[in-house]
Amino acid sequence: MSLSDLFKNAEQLQQTMMGTQKEIEGLRATGEAGAGMVVIVVDGTNTPQSVKIDPSLMMSAVNVVEDLVLSAFKDAMVKIEKLRTDKLVNLASQIELPADFNIPGFGNDFKA
Repeated sequence: MSLSDLFKNAEQLQQTMMGTQKEIEGLRATGEAGAGMVVIVVDGTNTPQSVKIDPSLMMSAVNVVEDLVLSAFKDAMVKIEKLRTDKLVNLASQIELPADFNIPGFGNDFKA
């Protein structure tokens, strides 16, 4: 593979990575707690997009509501991280490096 081909591949990889980043930003994950009494949606940048709390919870003790909100948020974060990881694993599987490619400084033990 020539240096020109390597740069061309790097350009294509950069475009693919930018596309994947946009996809990740557009992801949504829903976390729930209390059998769906609290529902939180986060996006791929970990930004909460919505919070829904069943009105019947407003009669509960504050610490119960706080715990349910926290649990729903944690659930959403675990789910969005899984979605992000899946996207990045898919991206990594698309990267094609030459068989004789090695990274300087890592010796001959590191091969693609």
